[in-house]
Amino acid sequence: MLILSGSYGYPKCDWQIFSVCGFASGSNSKCARFFPKRFTLGTGGVDFFMQELSSEDFFWLFLPVNLLCKTVEHLALFRASGVLLLPVWPKSFFFSYIFPEGRHLPEWVSAVVPVKPTFVAGPLVTSKFFRRVGSWDCLLIQVDFGGFDFSRFFFPNMEPSHCLLKGCEACLIGHF
Repeated sequence: MLILSGSYGYPKCDWQIFSVCGFASGSNSKCARFFPKRFTLGTGGVDFFMQELSSEDFFWLFLPVNLLCKTVEHLALFRASGVLLLPVWPKSFFFSYIFPEGRHLPEWVSAVVPVKPTFVAGPLVTSKFFRRVGSWDCLLIQVDFGGFDFSRFFFPNMEPSHCLLKGCEACLIGHF
């Protein structure tokens, strides 16, 4: 379970309403449509990566960190948009993919909200790391690939809003 601002469910932001939960099950989906790992009654389809995404949908994507890069690529393939929960772990394998030059999010990220959610593991979790209640810095990032110029996929957005430091020398002068 993920707890944001004292309650679980949608993040409290000024985004449009989520139409699809990309990695939910029947018991934890916050949307009428969801893509679980295995078939569940009421599902919109099985396995997020097997779905042909619609650019009309807005996805809520709370996923295992090992699927972050693959998820971004799947959204890009269909020019889709949505919100991902991203742990701020500079030594992780995905960090340089999401922060191309180490500090700034790429141009396909359209909005950023820093959060420090509490994670509560369920009884079926086998990882020792996730077997306890934990909290760490994360970002809710809105990605939008509609009309995006893919030749600029790894170009950082040099704005303070996309900076891990909330404004560094590089983004304050506006170039890299």
